[in-house]
Amino acid sequence: KLRDAGYITHFVGKWDIGMATHGHLPRSRGYSTSLGYFEKSNSQWGSKCIQCEVCGEDANITDLWDTSGPVKDVDETEYQEFRFEKRIKEIIWNHDRNDPLFLFYAPHVAHCPLQVPKAYLDKFAFMSPVTDSQTESCSTAGHDVKGINTKPGNAQPEKWNCRRQYRASVNLLDDIIGGMVNVLKQRNMWKDTLLVFTSDNGGPPNAGATNFPLRGGKEMMWEG
Repeated sequence: KLRDAGYITHFVGKWDIGMATHGHLPRSRGYSTSLGYFEKSNSQWGSKCIQCEVCGEDANITDLWDTSGPVKDVDETEYQEFRFEKRIKEIIWNHDRNDPLFLFYAPHVAHCPLQVPKAYLDKFAFMSPVTDSQTESCSTAGHDVKGINTKPGNAQPEKWNCRRQYRASVNLLDDIIGGMVNVLKQRNMWKDTLLVFTSDNGGPPNAGATNFPLRGGKEMMWEG
């Protein structure tokens, strides 16, 4: 409907609403361009499958798609969310301001596997270490993927600290959103922009999140 109204439409980030046929992909759902992954989760370095309904536990499958085909130049040293950020800024910089713009950004952070660059993790080094039971709870909840979270230079702590990683991820997302707003302002588009934040669920308490004062969280029937 937006394209029919003259909008230029773009999607960036997590799709996870169907990929069985080309008719299920973003381009067939009204988006002019898209850059993202199809499954529930993939690795931030290398874009390999993690929580996958189709590819199961096969971590050798790359899950990253650019509009009409798979991405073939995945750099395993590049943090995926920064690749998304780069695309968002390119879309805004290259957009013809005479046309209305619709940009849907569905970020990977802060979602499992809670991978975050060391520079952001170090900002929260003051946080208390977790107990062995908390570490086990985080890893057994599906947020620890052996062999994927330990790339050289990007390794997570020896023991997972989900609270620290979750907060670092949210801080990273704040910076990306702030950078996007700055580009909109530089292009004199901000005053005509409606920025909407929405979520399909609350944060997972077993993976570092808290929704206080609301009760519960993701996959729970409470309001959190």
